[in-house]
Parts: sequence; structure tokens; C-alpha cells
Amino acid sequence: RLKRAPQTDSDVDEPALEIEQLDSVAVVMVRRLYYTDTPDRDRLEAFESWRHSEGTDTIVFDFRGCPGGDDGYIGNWIEAVVNRDVALGVIVRRTGPGRLIDEWNQLAAFATDAGWDEARRVAARHPDHFTMIDASLPIGDQLSAVADEPTGIEKIPMPLHGRADAPLTAKVIALIDGGSGSSAESSAIALRAAFGAPLIGAPSRGCVDWGNVINYPLPGTGTKWCIPTHGTRDAGGPYDLVGITPDVVLEDPGMAAIDAVQAAPDN
Repeated sequence: RLKRAPQTDSDVDEPALEIEQLDSVAVVMVRRLYYTDTPDRDRLEAFESWRHSEGTDTIVFDFRGCPGGDDGYIGNWIEAVVNRDVALGVIVRRTGPGRLIDEWNQLAAFATDAGWDEARRVAARHPDHFTMIDASLPIGDQLSAVADEPTGIEKIPMPLHGRADAPLTAKVIALIDGGSGSSAESSAIALRAAFGAPLIGAPSRGCVDWGNVINYPLPGTGTKWCIPTHGTRDAGGPYDLVGITPDVVLEDPGMAAIDAVQAAPDN
């Protein structure tokens, strides 16, 4: 059986995502939604096209101990297997030069760990998020082009657009605990919205209402401010500093995922 939650620091050596089939139950162990090497990147991207095997009646997403990353991997999978649009609230974000700076800082933070080639690849994969930045051009030139524009605020609906011909037949369950944060939380929320997935375990970490929290270095002193680039509204929260309250609280939040299935509601 796969290594079970709650996760520990040693799990950075384990695959970011792993799938185990236990009779009619498929367990999707999500240790993290980001990658530090090519094998993990390939695992996460391959999951977007994963389909459960014949005879599977339950899919369990185990987000326990997952600190977050990019919920797009789960969102893209949902869009591929659901046959309707799923409303997930709205994103509140800056416009104009402020938006351009937000996007640049996010890419720069990513490039610090993964390099600029990978950062440009990420920007190309998410044109709906990186709406202003051209990662192939110097940031100064781009800022100069919009310097006279005001920085404002916009609210953008963020639905998932279903592409499947028929609804998913398997039941979906999501496991969360105090180690589930950020994109792990938003992924669980998306599964609940798309499939009515019950959330089982313990209250989550509570850091999902404000997203893409990155460092902004000040030009004069080099002091870094840790600031989010957007907020999420109308998604059932607020969740920050509170966490998501599970539909079913487990007395033993660290029990094996297959055992937690027994705690799921029948409907």
C-alpha cells in the first residue's frame, strides 16, 4: 500500500502524486501539487488525462499533508471528466501595471527554483492566469508600455468547463487534515462542487482565500514583503485561519485512505 497520511517532511522524497487501485477503490495520493524535478512534473501533468479503470466505483483523493502548489492539475482533470460547468466563485485581482508586476513576481519566484525555461513553460500552460506578461521580453519594456495606465481591481468568475460527454459514474471522496493547505484546499473545494464529494478527516490549514503569496523585494532596501496576488470570493469561505470543516470528522485523521471510505456518507 502507498505511504499514508499524515505526511511528514520526509515525503519530499516520495512522488508528488501516486495512484493505487484497491479492488473497486482508486486512491489518488496527492503529496504535493508542485514539482522540483522532471519526473514529478510528468506525473502531475499525466494525471490530467488519467481515467479510472473499469469496475472502479469510488475515487479517493488524499490531500492529507499536502501543502499546496498548483490546483490546475486537479482542475484540468475535473474538466475532462465532468459534463457540465462548475462554478467556483470569483477571483479578485489587480489590473494594469499592478497586474503585470504581480505576474512577473510570480514567474520570478518560480524561476528561482526551477529556472526561467520552466517558468516560461508554466506561463504558456496558463494563459488564463498570465494574461499580461510576455516571459520572453524584459519586464522593464513591458512596464514602460503600460506605465500611464491606472492600476485597478477586477472580479473574474472562475468556472471549470466540463468537456465530458457523460457524468462521472464513480463516487468521489476527498480526505483533508491540518496539513492540507492552499491549492490542496481549493482542489478539495472543487471536487465537492463538481461531484458532491464529501470532505472527510480533520479541519484543513486555512490558507486558501488569498492566493499566490510571493515575495516582493523593495528596490531601495531589498526588504521582502510577502503579499498575495489575488483573492477568492464566493467559494463557500472564508477559510483563512479557520480551515475547511470536513463533512465527516475522523477520530483518527491519519487512518488509511481505504478505511476512511467507510466513513463516507452513502449519498
